[in-house]
Amino acid sequence: MKKREISKEAIKKTVAISQEIEGYQPAPKPLQEKAKILMAKYHVKISA
Repeated sequence: MKKREISKEAIKKTVAISQEIEGYQPAPKPLQEKAKILMAKYHVKISA
């Protein structure tokens, strides 16, 4: 079986479409920074 090559552009496009469908919105930078501080402080992982 031959491994199919998927371009990075195709992956980005697919991810963008799926995020659009789910109503995903990127978190503003200050919120991401706060999350990093919290993760470091409490040794937990937050997926945002």
